[in-house]
Amino acid sequence: MSRRKLTVGVYEEVLRLLGLDLSVRTIASTLKCSRSTVRAIRDGRRVHPAVESQGEHFPLWTEQVDWVFIKDKLSKGDTIKDLWNFNYSELVGYSGFYRQVYRKFSNTKKFIIHRYFSPGEYSEVDYMGMTVDWLDRRSGEIHSAPVFTGILNCSQIIYATAKNDMTSRNFIECHKSMYEYFGGVPVIIPFRYQIS
Repeated sequence: MSRRKLTVGVYEEVLRLLGLDLSVRTIASTLKCSRSTVRAIRDGRRVHPAVESQGEHFPLWTEQVDWVFIKDKLSKGDTIKDLWNFNYSELVGYSGFYRQVYRKFSNTKKFIIHRYFSPGEYSEVDYMGMTVDWLDRRSGEIHSAPVFTGILNCSQIIYATAKNDMTSRNFIECHKSMYEYFGGVPVIIPFRYQIS
């Protein structure tokens, strides 16, 4: 049986969800791909589909990165997201930086960092970047709705909902219903995105 072609969208969504510390099983189930594919992307054994077709060329921005510094900081326990946020966020997007770190250091297992959270301490929220289609029974029109997700980092409880758009009103409603589902408000909820 031939291996199903990995798309750029699925590859980048796997990277994004890995950045949220979701489990391999959860990511595979959400994206309807195999756990071995998710593990291969996580461990750097699968490169970006666009790179596969171009060979081993690195983007030009990688020449501006101090990779010795990155390797040293990662070995001391810094996270890839923090290194990107404080040093290279103006140079490249997080998924591109994350991808290149794993391409350069794919043989090094010690960069997998386990984070521990107390119950109710930390939650991460974001729009998933994918949409769900729904049918308006009155008009017969099919609409697409963005998917909002939240996760409690200690228990790994996931909340997901879809709204018509990503306006401030819907964003706040998503948070309100997520807190009701969780049974409380976490202490820390990082905001790393803009809402309209």
